[in-house]
Formats: sequence, C-alpha cells, structure tokens
Amino acid sequence: MSREDTVEEPDVLPRHSDLENVKVVTYWSGVFLVVGQQIGSGIFSTPALVNSGAGSVGMSLILWIIAGCMAWSGACIFLPPFLLRSNS
Repeated sequence: MSREDTVEEPDVLPRHSDLENVKVVTYWSGVFLVVGQQIGSGIFSTPALVNSGAGSVGMSLILWIIAGCMAWSGACIFLPPFLLRSNS
C-alpha cells in the first residue's frame, strides 16, 4: 500500500484532557497509594530474596512467620496511642 492509498481515520480515542480535568489526591488516597506500592513491590521481590537466603522452603516459612509476628507486635504497640488521641 502506498501512502496515497491510506485513509486518515478520525481520532477514535478521546484526548487525555477530555477524560479528566482535575486530579485530586487526598491525604488518605495518598496513604493508600504509598502502601499499595510498598506491598506490591514487596510481594514480587521479597520471596526470592528470602528463599535464596534461607536455604530451604521450611526455613523461609519460619522466617515469614517471625516477620509477620514482628509486624503484628509493632502494629499493636502503636494502636493504643492512636486510639487515645483526641480529634481536636
């Protein structure tokens, strides 16, 4: 096909500016964006590192359980002060 044979098609997709005029990131949506990125990157990169360092599947599961307990205890430590703070 030569260049003369092609037919110019109109823009089928809308322009980006037509889709959304204003983007708003609130405090909580920003928090969830950061948390989602951290969890998403950790899910795909961390298991390979843990498995290569642990040496066996059983040891890597034990390490994951220990890390989960440490994360849970950290959350339990910071939860009471958060619940006791005033909203003023």
